[in-house]
Amino acid sequence: MRSANAPDASAATICGMDAVLITPDGTRRAGDEAGIRELLAAGTPFWLDLHGSGQETLPILRDVFAFHPLAVEDAEQFGQRPKIEDYGDYAR
Repeated sequence: MRSANAPDASAATICGMDAVLITPDGTRRAGDEAGIRELLAAGTPFWLDLHGSGQETLPILRDVFAFHPLAVEDAEQFGQRPKIEDYGDYAR
């Protein structure tokens, strides 16, 4: 039995993290950058389970998911109060 915090056997390593993609039908696959981009392009919803995230997560948020730069900056700082920010019509 694996620990709830242990990476899945189907995990890929991206940017030094273990990552698993889980689709709505329960399919689990390696969470590599190509797989993430493929699902995003197809409009397929998915859960990305990251283990060992930290500074290495930021390029994925910025470059793959196209998060606003201020949102990525906020992700670097832990211990902040929850908040909602309006970035206008930001689209990348």
